[in-house]
Amino acid sequence: MSLDSAKEFVNKIRFMNDLMQSLRNADENKREEIIGEAGFDFTFDELKQALSDYNDQLFTFVSGGAERSGACFIPAKCWDPFSDPAVT
Repeated sequence: MSLDSAKEFVNKIRFMNDLMQSLRNADENKREEIIGEAGFDFTFDELKQALSDYNDQLFTFVSGGAERSGACFIPAKCWDPFSDPAVT
């Protein structure tokens, strides 16, 4: 399992509408199977770290380098690949 795989998943999932929809409609066990079949291999903790890194990078880009004080930013929430309404 790999943090790199989780980061790749976070970067690609936003553009993979069919995979996103399959994950939304699946239970937790089925999600793991779908993610594996798509070629990704990571733990839940690695996914949380990848999402945190993604949110930090996005905040830095949007804020022009301002410090983040613990809150997530994507308007007012952390990006969650399983609930992003922009992907529906």
